[in-house]
Amino acid sequence: MLRFDVGAVVVELHGEPLLLAPIGSYLRGFESDLASEVRIVLRSALLDDRQLLPPENEICVLRPGLGADERRLEFRHRHLEARYDPGEATLSVTLSTSESARFRFFFQLLLRAFLAEWLIDNDGFALHAASVVRDERAYLFVGQSGAGKSTVVRRFADGRALNDDFSAVRRRVDRFVAAGTPIHTRADFEFLAQRRVVAAVMGLVQSRRLQARWLSASDFLPRLVPHVHCFSADPAAYRRALTTCSEFVSSVRCAMLDFNLRDDIWREIDATDR
Repeated sequence: MLRFDVGAVVVELHGEPLLLAPIGSYLRGFESDLASEVRIVLRSALLDDRQLLPPENEICVLRPGLGADERRLEFRHRHLEARYDPGEATLSVTLSTSESARFRFFFQLLLRAFLAEWLIDNDGFALHAASVVRDERAYLFVGQSGAGKSTVVRRFADGRALNDDFSAVRRRVDRFVAAGTPIHTRADFEFLAQRRVVAAVMGLVQSRRLQARWLSASDFLPRLVPHVHCFSADPAAYRRALTTCSEFVSSVRCAMLDFNLRDDIWREIDATDR
């Protein structure tokens, strides 16, 4: 059995040793002694290896949705099936491969979809954003692929970042915290498996001129929502996510940040954040 703190969710992993071994190395640094909130049971259903190789250019996507049971989430993919029972707080996973690299890839897909759904049901949401720690607070930088999230981490994080791609945000009493997750794009950066109170969230725009344009919550919300991960087929999940996002932008500073690699973004943020 392994227990990990993954994106503000404490997960207890059970399953076959063949499957747990690669997970232990993949989630290195996210160990937790806290009581688990979710239990994941991993099982393998091995197929002939030729059946495991996806066709050329296949895009591997998890498609979670509501099952026959009203609140039971089901995840289906060629190479895995998973079912989450909220009543038991258990995610049962059957995977069709035990090869380490391939297993880690599909397990990351599963975590990405599952955490996004779980957080929406538990006062949070998953955000396509980089989370950088400064003065012990988290600054979130949102944007589409290529907007500069990894660039901000590489150039301005000074070795202290929670993530560069998949950030978990969750309400804690009257504040929102960002948490580190093992789902990221840079393998050469050691991300922090920690939580930090969110100070600000910013939309990234590459520009020749450095400028932070601070916005009201109502103006920034439409800019944030497209970057929130929500895979569910349940319309109520989208309403819950929108409500939480609205409360989030009302509790933190919001801005659009025009930036480039020549200038120090923190100087501009500090000078204009009044």
